Amino acid sequence: MKISCLYACIRREFTGLLLSFAFFVLIAAAGGCSQGLKKDEKNAKSGFHFQLARNYYNDRNIPMALKELHASLEFDPENHEALHLKGFILMGRQQYDEAIYLFKEAVRVKKDFFEAVNNLGAAYMAVERYQDAIDVLLPLSQEALYPTPYIVHGNIGWSYYMLGQAKEAMKFLELSVFLNPRYCLGMRQMGQILYEQKRYDEAKKYLEGAVKVCPAYAEPYFYIGMILDHEGDSKGAAQMFSKCGELAGDLQIGARCKKLSGE
Repeated sequence: MKISCLYACIRREFTGLLLSFAFFVLIAAAGGCSQGLKKDEKNAKSGFHFQLARNYYNDRNIPMALKELHASLEFDPENHEALHLKGFILMGRQQYDEAIYLFKEAVRVKKDFFEAVNNLGAAYMAVERYQDAIDVLLPLSQEALYPTPYIVHGNIGWSYYMLGQAKEAMKFLELSVFLNPRYCLGMRQMGQILYEQKRYDEAKKYLEGAVKVCPAYAEPYFYIGMILDHEGDSKGAAQMFSKCGELAGDLQIGARCKKLSGE
């Protein structure tokens, strides 16, 4: 199962999900089911419940996914896939401390579980533990077999930026875009940093690249609008702000763009 590590998508996907009291009754009833079973039997049953959990997760039935993950971990507390998926769900529900613990457990059980390592780094970023994120992600950035290194480099770069180290941030963000020229998040982040450094022509290049690759991505339009406004192109700026507001909707950046566009 491929689980995305993009933090913004996670938050949108899980916001507002609630678990019923009946769910907690069900998982409590699952306790003790593993008594008297041999290790192979426990592992098989743990795997069976994990597969059910994954199916429920794919169907966006989060309460049932958590129920099956609880059962899976009852049979095998070191099922690294179950630990990871449960951590991913809890991170989406902004239960970051629990998610961090579960990701760390998954990596303890399987040290080369690179997806869990990356998501551990993302969870650290979510709670603004940026140095911890860098410490976790730097070794992963050197793993030749990890399939999406551009995301790792992008997360390292943004962590450095949040720590006030813009030069180091740009080094990793440039590499992230080099590894994936269609990585619009990395292009926007580079454009934002360059805009804040008043390097407007360079910033516009990356921001326009982000818009070209991901035309439905709102934030680049905001920064392009700010650059155009600085250059005295108020009409062009208003168009960019209007597009940003249209795409961002109720998000904070959307409200800001709508205000700047005069809507």
